[in-house]
Amino acid sequence: MEKCLIFNTDKDYVRTKNFIKYTKEIFEHKVINSKSRAGKIISLFKSRGCWAYVPNLDPILAVMSKIARVNLISDILEPYPEMQAGILKRAFYSLLERISIKNSHLTIAVTKEEEENLGEKYNIKNIMTVRNFPDLDDFKPCKGKFSNFSIVYFGLYALSRDLTNATKAIKELQKKYAIDFHVIGDEKLLGQTLCRYKYHGWLNHEKSSEIIGRCHLGISPYENNEHCNLTLQNKAFQYAACNVVPLSTDLKPLKKYKKIVKLADNTAEGWKKNIEKAYFSWLRGRTRFNQREELIQRKWNAENEWQKLKHFICKFTQF
Repeated sequence: MEKCLIFNTDKDYVRTKNFIKYTKEIFEHKVINSKSRAGKIISLFKSRGCWAYVPNLDPILAVMSKIARVNLISDILEPYPEMQAGILKRAFYSLLERISIKNSHLTIAVTKEEEENLGEKYNIKNIMTVRNFPDLDDFKPCKGKFSNFSIVYFGLYALSRDLTNATKAIKELQKKYAIDFHVIGDEKLLGQTLCRYKYHGWLNHEKSSEIIGRCHLGISPYENNEHCNLTLQNKAFQYAACNVVPLSTDLKPLKKYKKIVKLADNTAEGWKKNIEKAYFSWLRGRTRFNQREELIQRKWNAENEWQKLKHFICKFTQF
């Protein structure tokens, strides 16, 4: 069994945990906890001929891994150049991306759209998609639902997502109907929350699932831009794993999952229309809370997705 260094200081990060969990049959993992650049580089040169996993852009580690003859797996979590505003910042991140990918043995993308984007930009074949599907052991449904129609938002505060339009719509609907809104995540989110809400703080996956699973609708309000149309919003599928109807901004990567994920225009009117439709579907007893079963049947979950990586790695190695 070959050794694989894991360069990630955040032990709870989902992608890293899944990489370790689903490649343990082919790799002996060693987490590198050093926060210094020098410490990480020294670890590379002490492990010549082994593998390394980096969940992010890291051009310096990429170049050093090639010099040290370490096979680097770069997990490109976001389309970083497309995130940037301004020509100079975009050019800078494009350079970082190019160096990271050109010096990687294998590259992982989160959507087919991003895989095609990177493949075309850098003319590479050693790339595959591992989608942001949930680990079904982490996200589980509850036995019962809240008595009022309940909407939940679970996630970080980020520039790519904004609760303003969605909560403006919820505020209008709360004037007419008994609707509760639950927020799980960063306290900064409350600055974007315009409706009545119940704030639960930042919780681990198990505690989050206990609240998410009792709700009826989970929202994922993302900006509709080039960046978001190249990445896959994992929150929608985490809601589905808890048997909650996901409602997301209408983005290209999500269109192929319409069997589970409902889509809305990212405007106050778009959210209001779709939330009200979901409310009346629930009120009339027409809503089915079987989204987890769909994830299992269609193999839209972490276990099936990361198993593909094992076969992909073996394809490019002597395993």
